[in-house]
Amino acid sequence: EAELDAAIEDLREQVPDTHSTDKQNKSTSPKSRQRGFAASLRRIRRELCLSEQEKAGASKTFFTKIKEELEYIPAQLNVIEIWQEKAVFKQGSEEHLVAAKRPVHPLGKCTASSSLLAHIITSKYTDGLPLYRLDGMLKRLGHDIGRSNMAHWVVRLENVFNPLINLMREQQNTGHYIQADE
Repeated sequence: EAELDAAIEDLREQVPDTHSTDKQNKSTSPKSRQRGFAASLRRIRRELCLSEQEKAGASKTFFTKIKEELEYIPAQLNVIEIWQEKAVFKQGSEEHLVAAKRPVHPLGKCTASSSLLAHIITSKYTDGLPLYRLDGMLKRLGHDIGRSNMAHWVVRLENVFNPLINLMREQQNTGHYIQADE
């Protein structure tokens, strides 16, 4: 069915564009179809090159764009190894240790990075994805995190987000009215 729709669309593109005079189309302007993909997307150029034998004797060669495809790259799990440099200073007979400062993590000694926590929160609350499904997705990517761990992280993030939630509530209460969904 999808191939048939694509073939029909290709045939429609070959037909000259004429405005129909149906009663339905008289009051509306013709719909313009968006061609191509958004300019904000990263573009990767793949060149299909002729072999040296195929272009032997040609006066010039050039490239023409023949097609654009939208590529999906699935999520990845990476292990970030954080190494902390330490220096030992001797002051007489005593040694003094100095360590590089570690970045502050929202949950302290948590094994999840901030980006993983953001992904879990976004998936759960914005995309409506239950933790057991998210656990299965992460398992397929190579690591079993466990939904109980994710649930504990979500609960512990309440303390991190409380100041933001309070600011949002204050801003909301300054309005003239509040709707039920808010």
